[in-house]
Amino acid sequence: MKKFAFVILMAMACMLIAGCTVAEEIIMDSPYTVDHKIKKDWQGAIMDVVVTGPADDLLVIFVDGDKQRQNFIPREQMVASGKATVRFGIGIEPKSYQIVIKQSDPTKNEGKTVYKGKIDFQGGSVEIVEVSVVTKWPITNTLARVHNSGDLPIVIDYFMVYTDKGEDKYSIPLRVGPGEYGDAIVSYDEVRGGSIRVYAYSKDKVVAKFEGKIT
Repeated sequence: MKKFAFVILMAMACMLIAGCTVAEEIIMDSPYTVDHKIKKDWQGAIMDVVVTGPADDLLVIFVDGDKQRQNFIPREQMVASGKATVRFGIGIEPKSYQIVIKQSDPTKNEGKTVYKGKIDFQGGSVEIVEVSVVTKWPITNTLARVHNSGDLPIVIDYFMVYTDKGEDKYSIPLRVGPGEYGDAIVSYDEVRGGSIRVYAYSKDKVVAKFEGKIT
């Protein structure tokens, strides 16, 4: 009884303050949980949304400001495991998005809202963890190893490299997904123990640098 009264009070406050409806804004004890996984693609970040809960016809709505994308989950897809995955394509950026789930039908009519949540992305965050000489006969290259500790993929457009031999630019794009490592050639003729400075650029901004010895 107390919980019911609390819901009514919250709904009344919501309607008075923002003009919202209970179905749109008050989601008490949703039976659904949502997780997400980011995957890298050469055109951008792809997000898989994993919905867990009771089997039903559901419409998953990805809200980006005043834009929306929708994916339908038929109840049959959730019967066996209690979960289903829908994919929202490229274009995930460092900002906040909203996920709304509504009961639906195969014609994608929107019914009762059963889940509402927010996903925040900070973007890619990279560091050059080492620069080393690697020999794969008959070729010897100097590689920069890059680690992305962020929550979105990042593209390194080019590297600026400084050694006692001068300055070079290496423009082989490198895309590194969240939690992943990537290797890029930054020289063809350096030796172990030599000094080197490497600057990684994304969209013409320095996003990582290394100053030290080649291993």
